[in-house]
Amino acid sequence: MATDETTNLHDVDLVQRCLEGCEEGVGTLKAGHFAYLLQMLIGAGATPAEAEDLLSQLWVDCVVGDAHKKPLLSRYNGLSPLRAWLKAIAMNRWISLKRAQTVHMRAIEQLAPATGTANDRPDAVHSLEIRSLLAPAIRRGLDACASEDLILLQLIHVHKLTRREVAVVWGWDESKMSRRLRDASNRISTLAMEHVKKADPNLDITWTDLLDLCEAQSILWG
Repeated sequence: MATDETTNLHDVDLVQRCLEGCEEGVGTLKAGHFAYLLQMLIGAGATPAEAEDLLSQLWVDCVVGDAHKKPLLSRYNGLSPLRAWLKAIAMNRWISLKRAQTVHMRAIEQLAPATGTANDRPDAVHSLEIRSLLAPAIRRGLDACASEDLILLQLIHVHKLTRREVAVVWGWDESKMSRRLRDASNRISTLAMEHVKKADPNLDITWTDLLDLCEAQSILWG
């Protein structure tokens, strides 16, 4: 524990120096984490060029802000090691990039609009009133998850990687991976259903119904 606390304090000091514009601090940040993050992204499927481009933008966003957003490092609170924090952000950006590419390709391939989707079903759970509960309900569950858990869920459920493949990226065994996924899924479902029941105690809807609707509405990971 003492070692972890010492490491985190060192990370907080480094982040503060970077935010103050210390070039040496920025150099230390890159030297300490670039190679690790590069290999992590390549292991997740990025080409070396894609990984380097993503990290180049990440370093800029870490220390440069503008009128609309603060430097990324200003969000670091020292509660976790800086490397784990950077890994979660880099992986999330990689996932977002691949998702955007996938959406673009699908738009090109599917010139005609799809018909007969789940939205056309006359079930009560597909009413406009019910759909209006989806985003806040799911977001409540997602907001309660650590960023690392969200990335795990996206990699497996959205990008269809196997648990073994994802476990390799994190350096975990499959048993730990399964526990983290189970706990995160349970947390999301519990909080989401609490939100729905609070909004309408008489509503007859299940977690499975919510998942089906989320898939149809592209809410869960959109």
